[in-house]
Amino acid sequence: MTLKLWTSSQAVSKKNKNWPVLDITARGKSDKTSGLGALFAPDWSYVRAHQTGKITDEQYTHLYHQDMLKSYHANTQAWLEVLNMQELILVCFCRPDKFCHRHLLVQYLIKLGAIYQGELI
Repeated sequence: MTLKLWTSSQAVSKKNKNWPVLDITARGKSDKTSGLGALFAPDWSYVRAHQTGKITDEQYTHLYHQDMLKSYHANTQAWLEVLNMQELILVCFCRPDKFCHRHLLVQYLIKLGAIYQGELI
């Protein structure tokens, strides 16, 4: 089975309540009950640094990439669980037209066999 994958902002995902959604926000990572999405969430320290202009998109990308490598090696079974889903929407708070880690994560999941269906607006 091949994972069909979409991305979306939190606001749009609330309109599609019957769709399988994975919250990959930094806020979700700090929530002890966030579960699977926390494995794909960025660290709040570099999210905030990016928001305030202290780090560039490229620096953020590098930090997120390092985190996802660690996550994959420490949680391979959870990554496989996601890849074995039929459909999934990755959501966070970023607007569709802005740099966002959800689009970085899509690139990693595509390399692992997922098929990206686009951004839900």
